[in-house]
Amino acid sequence: MKYLAPRHLPTLGQLLPDLGNPSPREIARYLDVTERTVYSWRAAGIAPKAATLALFWESSYGLSALDAELFNTAQVHRCLSESLGNEVKNLQSRIARLEKTGQFGCANAPFMRPINVMLLDSQRA
Repeated sequence: MKYLAPRHLPTLGQLLPDLGNPSPREIARYLDVTERTVYSWRAAGIAPKAATLALFWESSYGLSALDAELFNTAQVHRCLSESLGNEVKNLQSRIARLEKTGQFGCANAPFMRPINVMLLDSQRA
């Protein structure tokens, strides 16, 4: 499992200005703690990791990390899609070449061509 939580978090002093310096009341309400708790965190310059993580994901730091992760994931899926598209074209080309080989009326006769084209071919023979 891949975890997106950062190994190194910005400090509380870096996060709060990035969030627009919310009031202790706003932070307390968001984190479901008391204002007194927020005041003590601000005075110490540090908060518990869970609170710092919650604020991190709301900040430009967290949004930037998510944006980078989503971009990279989209690039991987785009490349995979192109690769599969190339494989489909290759297989279609191989099937077309095999179908040109001929109608042999056997159990493993070409099946990718429309039925009406196959019937016309058999009527011509």
